Amino acid sequence: MALSRQLPLALPARTSYAPEAFLEAACNRDAVEWLSQWPKWHAIATCLYGPPQSGKTHLARLWSSRVGDAYAFTPAALPDVDPEQIARDFPFVAVDGASAVAGRPERERALFHLYNSLRAVDGRLLLADRDPPTRWGLGLPDLLSRLTTAYMVRLKEPDDALLAAILRKLFSDRQIEVEDDLIGYLVPRMTRTFAAAQAIVDRMDAEMLARKARASRPIARDVLAALEAEPRG
Repeated sequence: MALSRQLPLALPARTSYAPEAFLEAACNRDAVEWLSQWPKWHAIATCLYGPPQSGKTHLARLWSSRVGDAYAFTPAALPDVDPEQIARDFPFVAVDGASAVAGRPERERALFHLYNSLRAVDGRLLLADRDPPTRWGLGLPDLLSRLTTAYMVRLKEPDDALLAAILRKLFSDRQIEVEDDLIGYLVPRMTRTFAAAQAIVDRMDAEMLARKARASRPIARDVLAALEAEPRG
């Protein structure tokens, strides 16, 4: 059976960023160790990088709670802030999707000044992105020079055990009950990435609503086939 053509609007998932909701595994062991070392971080900046859905946002929130609430920025907001005031009031700063500063001179300059202001007060800067700074395409040499000294923490793609745990968590976030045999069916047949796990759960949720059915192997099979047939970007 093909996927339903008209799908009802699915409710947003309730994602938990609690410490106990973070799934530790070999692919994120370096990141867990890095977090455990706080506050004994020597570098001004840390870059947390890895594939989509790999836990960067979750780790950034865990760090924020440990430091007593870090100030979070999007790259687009950086040019509108006073870096010296931020450094005085919030010496711990996180920027998610940080590579979006690249190619935008005003954003690159703003991040450069924020880095320098945090260094002046012995603050810390956490950058999260899919790639390390050397691959962002930065045009400001001084900013690139600063960020090449950042401590690099890499998150990797998951193994089978973590994929299974991620699927269970994603289904649970959407309040969907699944049997172990369905997870066992999905794991060896899916693309082995965090993003694929998210896509499968999103599609299955929508398809279950359209068919007014529970999670099942036939729905999983149709979703996997549909995802496999889509062009790869």
